[in-house]
Amino acid sequence: GIYTLHQLVSIEKRLDRIHGSRYLLELALLVNKKTIVRLSEYIYGLNRNGYYMDGDDKRKMRNIFRHRGRKLRENQEKIMLCTPTGFNWQHNAVVHLIVPVKNQARWVQQFIFDMEELYRATGDEYFNVIITDYGSTDMDVEKALKQSMLTRYQYVKLEGNFERSAGLQAGIDLIKDDHSIVFLCDLHIYFPPGIIDNIRKHCVEGKMAFAPIVMRLN
Repeated sequence: GIYTLHQLVSIEKRLDRIHGSRYLLELALLVNKKTIVRLSEYIYGLNRNGYYMDGDDKRKMRNIFRHRGRKLRENQEKIMLCTPTGFNWQHNAVVHLIVPVKNQARWVQQFIFDMEELYRATGDEYFNVIITDYGSTDMDVEKALKQSMLTRYQYVKLEGNFERSAGLQAGIDLIKDDHSIVFLCDLHIYFPPGIIDNIRKHCVEGKMAFAPIVMRLN
């Protein structure tokens, strides 16, 4: 064929000993021995001798793990790979990053700079920055957005005391596309260059949502 494996980039596994595990495979492929392309797709490793779960699932689970553990280990060796039906991530889904702010000029400026760097590094036209502002007095947030190199952004000015949940909802209310992705984030986090595609890969409409764990490093 025209494709050959150039590099195995990464594998993510969601373990399911009963039915079979789901994998997110990322491969670098060589096309006609000239061009390198990346393939990121979900693959399901079906356990052909797995157990169909219905009725009293908890009772069956206990029975399987207590009395049939050996058979489960044997069955894990009999794997059939297939593509999960309707479990595909959308490569061009619009990702909306929403952040509410009030009088956090230094962090807002850093956030806008980070978004510019993200756009500069990826050239991704399918992410949108939404800032909901509770009347900041230490900087003109809307002006800073207009002067940035970002091509897609929205600004909402809100009244009253700062409320994070209400601010996030105000940003969500701006979104008209039901098939886009909403990423609720904080000012004080680092955004690696691959964050937008990472969000897309882990959001499958009607099937899976992305909830990364934020860690603080001293």
